[in-house]
Amino acid sequence: FGAFKKNLEESIGCFNSDGSFLTPEFIAKFFKEDREEETLTFDFHGQWKLFKRFPIHDPARQLIVTKFIDALVTHPRGDEITGINMANTGCGDDFLIALADRCLADESLLPNLYMVNFETNFINVEGIVALAKLIASPTCFQCLQVVRLENQNLMLKSKAEFALARAMRVNYSVVVMSLRVRNLMERTQIGKYVVRNVDFIRQARQRHFKATGQQRERNQVEKFFDKVTEDDPEIEEVNLVGNKRFLTLTQEEKIKAARSFGSNSHVKMINLNSCGIDDDFVVALGNSLEVNNTVQKVFLEGNHISGEGIIALFESLAKNTSVGELRLHKQSKIMNTSDEQVLADILEPNTTMTKVGIDLRTTMAQVKLDKKLGLNKNLSLKMKALSKGEDFSPNDSISNMKFIS
Repeated sequence: FGAFKKNLEESIGCFNSDGSFLTPEFIAKFFKEDREEETLTFDFHGQWKLFKRFPIHDPARQLIVTKFIDALVTHPRGDEITGINMANTGCGDDFLIALADRCLADESLLPNLYMVNFETNFINVEGIVALAKLIASPTCFQCLQVVRLENQNLMLKSKAEFALARAMRVNYSVVVMSLRVRNLMERTQIGKYVVRNVDFIRQARQRHFKATGQQRERNQVEKFFDKVTEDDPEIEEVNLVGNKRFLTLTQEEKIKAARSFGSNSHVKMINLNSCGIDDDFVVALGNSLEVNNTVQKVFLEGNHISGEGIIALFESLAKNTSVGELRLHKQSKIMNTSDEQVLADILEPNTTMTKVGIDLRTTMAQVKLDKKLGLNKNLSLKMKALSKGEDFSPNDSISNMKFIS
């Protein structure tokens, strides 16, 4: 521990309290450029040492935050920046307030900003209200489509949710608002405005086609799923966590993506965490998994799947013989306790599922599911032992273990 503490102190010692380290060269170190997609992301995620060095009570904190924002938005490549990723950095309300004040004062800054990610930080009312002003502005961040705010250290207050809902009412560009909203009215309103904005994009594409007679070129993600449908042997994993292209696909294209696995025999892992997945997608994916015997792992965490969608997926997995691991944590929609109770019963015909990650509120539902997974685990161990010609002694305690990590 002493060595770790010493290394930490040395690594944050370069952060001078006068902010002289916040230069264009410092900002450029965290640029990630994708020339094919024509994107430039300021990717500072996981860089928690800066705000560890300058906690909220530090006298130099305000100066550091102000200089940080100024260095970022006025960078020589500022007009090219399409994304800002500040997830898990320890930033707070003051960072968003400074960003909003700076950009509202000069609306020409960050004209191509497409995505902001402030997940897993210390942001609450003041920061969200400041961000809401940017979202509501008709002249700032006109290209902004993706806003990610999940997993803040403190539970979001109603005032912040209300500010976001009001901002989304007059915003026509944001198509992904990743945030767990507790109040039903605000959650419904934000969801409605997101759907409206997605529909506006679809209509704009149709108008473009009618005006020019040219169908738009399919984007990289759409082409990728075309290959999945064609059973490309080189694709063994579908890993698109939070992919911005997938997030802005039309509902029709998303359903086509879900159906692509029905004709595929090479993909073994599907990871679509934080991709705006809803019940319709899960139903289509479930139908594909009923006839797919290759996929072994399915990760759908941090999406918008309700109890209805989860039940439909479990009904399909009851007929599947290859999937061994399923993860569904952190859905924005809460499952009814009555739906939780039937999950283990639905999964009864399945013999391959041994790991399920899901947020269940009722102890009885969790116990029943763990017991079913334990039986499947026992069966899996037995089959492995028999294939090696070894004797197998069933472990009765497995039925009482939890196979969720």
